[in-house]
Amino acid sequence: HLGRGAQGGGQSLSSPGSCLEDFRATPFIECSGTDGNCMYYANKFSYWMTVIDQNNQFEIPRQ
Repeated sequence: HLGRGAQGGGQSLSSPGSCLEDFRATPFIECSGTDGNCMYYANKFSYWMTVIDQNNQFEIPRQ
């Protein structure tokens, strides 16, 4: 999803089209859904998202 402005949007992260074509140790990609262009950022930061069951959202994560 896009991180532009106050609102996000774009392709769902669960979509098969959201896979990386090239391996990157710390991937950070922002794609525009309107024209299909992606911007790749090469810094030391990387963000990973996951789905948490609503009933377990305040549990201590497993190690």
